[in-house]
Amino acid sequence: MAALLEAAKPHLRDFNSQHLANTVWALATLGHADADFMAALLKAATPQLRKFTPQALANTAWALATLDHADGAFMASLLKAAKLQLRDFTPQALANTAWALAVLDHADNALMAALLQQAAGMVRDLACAENCTQLFLCMLWLKDQHSDIAVPAQLAETCKRAWMEERPQPQPSDTQHQVLAVVRQLPGCSGATSEQATDDGLFSIDIAVQLPDGSKLAVEVDGPTHFLSNAPTVPNGTTRLRNRLLEARGWRVVSVPARTGWDPHAKRGQQAARDYLLSLGVGPV
Repeated sequence: MAALLEAAKPHLRDFNSQHLANTVWALATLGHADADFMAALLKAATPQLRKFTPQALANTAWALATLDHADGAFMASLLKAAKLQLRDFTPQALANTAWALAVLDHADNALMAALLQQAAGMVRDLACAENCTQLFLCMLWLKDQHSDIAVPAQLAETCKRAWMEERPQPQPSDTQHQVLAVVRQLPGCSGATSEQATDDGLFSIDIAVQLPDGSKLAVEVDGPTHFLSNAPTVPNGTTRLRNRLLEARGWRVVSVPARTGWDPHAKRGQQAARDYLLSLGVGPV
């Protein structure tokens, strides 16, 4: 992939709007982050944003969020172009764009209000549960930001219902059980529990620890899909949003990369596993 991007970089100025949108979407789908290439791509894309289709605009926003690539100036330009075509956005495009704003923590109240109002008018067409869950996470982000944007009641109810129905039921893996056993050996963590729900019942925490000082620690045992493919200890946008939502609910979050972090240390023995968790910040601060 690196060789392909290096070959493509000098030709970005010749890419049309669809080529540019397809390229950033492909990188996000593969979970491949390349800050230098992305900067060059966004520079080439900026003057062409008005030529982007509604789907291309939404896909680009989704891609930047998935890769957690924050570029405030480009995002502002993209959203300006999106406002001109918002009436042509599909339910999926609306959900992708709203979710991207939440992941990137990019405030645009006027656009967000318009997105939600339009989604409310299409609530029967949202169909795909993923669209509803994306919108629900966006609504949580708005609530946590103390936003004064009014969320249409029927849309909020539909999306919350989809979230509660579609979220995976807790099924602790063998790795999670192994991490829990070692967490309980760490100072202040003997009472760690598995799959504890947050107070609002919206999230289940892999390993929850009530620390001696009264603070709460969430240890998330994360597989490869939570990270960038070419930087397997760097959380992707989906994981970062989850972490922020948990933090807003009073939890300090530590993400444990199961395959690239935990497994190699656990194979070296209990002490190596304990030292690894401590290095991540598991335990009292």
